[in-house]
Amino acid sequence: MGNREQQILDEIKLMVASLKRQLEMLEMKMSQLQYMDVALMELPENQNDETEGEAHEDVHDDVVMEVSSHSLALDRVTACTFDVGAFTNITQDHLDFHETMEKYLEAKGILYKISKTGVVNIDDSGAEYLLKTSECENMLTYGIENDCDLRAFDVKLSEKGVAFGVKYEGEEYTVELGIPGEFSVYNALTAIGCLVAAGIDMRQAVEGLKNARGVKG
Repeated sequence: MGNREQQILDEIKLMVASLKRQLEMLEMKMSQLQYMDVALMELPENQNDETEGEAHEDVHDDVVMEVSSHSLALDRVTACTFDVGAFTNITQDHLDFHETMEKYLEAKGILYKISKTGVVNIDDSGAEYLLKTSECENMLTYGIENDCDLRAFDVKLSEKGVAFGVKYEGEEYTVELGIPGEFSVYNALTAIGCLVAAGIDMRQAVEGLKNARGVKG
């Protein structure tokens, strides 16, 4: 190989190395934007204490956060204990990181090892595994098609939003949400499930959804 050929080869190697670094950085950024699961946790009591004489009037007792499968797989939330952990669905979005659907689902399942109560979409293919491997004290299921604790019925979709009934503990409730699409029904069920699991009255949870609006754009 001549000097010129060697120089070209070296340049290509440098370009490949640079591209690899850029892809790694992009993957880290994308992991913050991926489809995430939801977890509700209670802040430690000392978060409400006054610090250095300053009163923190806006401090709240609870926080709702999105927990990505990446963060679960990389042990970024291992030290957290969530009051409620919720699973919406699993798709083939992040196999570049998890490699297989089995590993992807295993990562999502970690949330149910660090949550006190689990909320699961029974209509999703991953539900069976999560229910089987869960270490939660309690599990609450929701869905449309299959028997569950929190089941939607008489679903009506329109361009302005969704309306449907919900059966829970022998009673029926009417839910109205100003966000269109069947996925909004599942998201609403997720929210209701988390609220009920956190001790919020069912009627309050349903009523609160009437004021929910989609993200602009």
